[in-house]
Amino acid sequence: GLKVVDAMKITGIIICHDSEKQGRLNFEPIIEKTRKMLSAWKGRNLSIFGKVIAVKAHALSFMQFAGSVISVPEWVISEMNKIIYKFVWGGPDKITRTNAAHPISEGGINLPMLKNVIIASQIQWIRRRYKFPNKAWATFFDIDLNKLGGENVLVGGMHREVNLDSV
Repeated sequence: GLKVVDAMKITGIIICHDSEKQGRLNFEPIIEKTRKMLSAWKGRNLSIFGKVIAVKAHALSFMQFAGSVISVPEWVISEMNKIIYKFVWGGPDKITRTNAAHPISEGGINLPMLKNVIIASQIQWIRRRYKFPNKAWATFFDIDLNKLGGENVLVGGMHREVNLDSV
């Protein structure tokens, strides 16, 4: 009596066996939403720093949830970066993207690199796992972690205690 489906949506994320399809279904709408949102902001004559705030508040946050739950294909990061940096600079990059991520006091514009935002979101699951060990989802986390070699993978194989409350 159970219906077999190709894909299903759970808390806003489409999960399916085909990772390429999963990437398209989840990230193409985010890319389009980002493109439209930043296009709407173009007419507001924002400074570079105003544009950075718009990117942080909208474009990066759109990616943060999905990127914390499922893998983000490289083509998505590449496309999002094109959209973001074209919006910020109004054309070609004026400084390197690495330098743009630096604080203003160091010559940057304080624009986080998308890939780093996604990695930070993913790392938070490790912290949550140890902060809330009795939650049902922690079982799934443990199953995947054990496939990689267990908890030792998280600390580079060294046996030491890590205080995740300070992270």
